[in-house]
Amino acid sequence: MGFLAFFAAFSLKHDLFALGVAASMAVAGGFVGNIAGPAVRRALREEQMLATSLLITGSIVLVANLMPVNVSFALSSLAVATGAATGRLAFDSLLQRDGPDAARGRAFARFETRFQVAWVFGALVGIVPQNEKVGMLILAISLAVGGALYVAARRAASGRQMRTTLRPPAVDRALGRATAGFRQRMIERRRRRRARELEPPEG
Repeated sequence: MGFLAFFAAFSLKHDLFALGVAASMAVAGGFVGNIAGPAVRRALREEQMLATSLLITGSIVLVANLMPVNVSFALSSLAVATGAATGRLAFDSLLQRDGPDAARGRAFARFETRFQVAWVFGALVGIVPQNEKVGMLILAISLAVGGALYVAARRAASGRQMRTTLRPPAVDRALGRATAGFRQRMIERRRRRRARELEPPEG
């Protein structure tokens, strides 16, 4: 999104009408993605939504790159904004589903920071003067490669027992100590109860 926003602004700076159309399509794409996201979630899992939002968006950008520049920017803005909104909903849902309660807020803050850094990095690349067709091709390839890497990572991880790294090791150690202490207290309580039951009655 950062790359496309600044790349369109610099590439279409001499055609304000085309730039306005591209910006309008981006706004419409974000709206469509947020509206369609819950419906898509009923048909696909969060992991499938993420992969689909990357791969389909990359395919649309690649096809749009074969069209005139103005049309290419308009269709790409619509596709990228829709895919970004849908993918973001899937990611947030995935984090809420799998993220541990103790670290969920910190995880959201961490990933939001990474998203903002990625947006700024994309924007910096977008202001570099380059041919419009080449820039859109780079965007399409980046989306496709990202989707392919995500699918490959999911397949590689499917046969392993995954453990989240969102919870700090200190929390794991504290929970381990608390669990061990609780078990020890329960054992001692059962011993005392059994000892009382075995005591001979008085008198």
